[in-house]
Amino acid sequence: MKFIFELCARSTNEEAEIKHDSLILFLKQINKPWGIENNISVPFPGFGKEITAICILNKFIGKGIKCLISYRYRNMLRNDPSCDDKIYYEFDLKKVDYKELVTDLFPKYILAFNSYRARILPEELIYLDFNKSRNKNLRETIIRFYPVMFLDNELCARAIKMSPVTVYEKLKGVVEKVELIGTGIFIIASFNALSIDDCNKFDTTIRALLFPTESGTAGSAFSY
Repeated sequence: MKFIFELCARSTNEEAEIKHDSLILFLKQINKPWGIENNISVPFPGFGKEITAICILNKFIGKGIKCLISYRYRNMLRNDPSCDDKIYYEFDLKKVDYKELVTDLFPKYILAFNSYRARILPEELIYLDFNKSRNKNLRETIIRFYPVMFLDNELCARAIKMSPVTVYEKLKGVVEKVELIGTGIFIIASFNALSIDDCNKFDTTIRALLFPTESGTAGSAFSY
């Protein structure tokens, strides 16, 4: 089964080239299959005439994994996900240590990339949620609670109307793991990869806890 690991960061006045160099340095500290070897040079790709600079790392990382990094041009930035910097991995679940990715690497990436949202999910969910995500500002809305995800304090405030600490208190003991990291909340439904049905069940469970008036119930612990 193909899975997606995606991180999004709000573009800032920090030069994209500086952010890229910092990210590559971080990736050289990560072991394969996710990281790259220390002697490899990965220069900033440049914007040219485009508003997005794209760097593809497929040939530098392990088999069964693809990685694309994109940086938004630092001009006319808006409060919109189209202005995000992004890291986008596709990976074969059979060729990676999923628990290591979820418990060890995921939080490191969040901090290194200064992400405001991040997620790990079966690729199929992207297609299932396509209509729900259209014309939505994902800096202010949560269309689904994914089996592994991170939300920073600003996204929590705008989308859930709660602080990360409040979210933590509501989810503690309900999911496999919930932790305050950096400026946000890190949620793990399970240390094992979930099926589509279990992903849907998890989303329903968390929505019932965080949006009880929407679901009509106070919610309960997640199990699969």
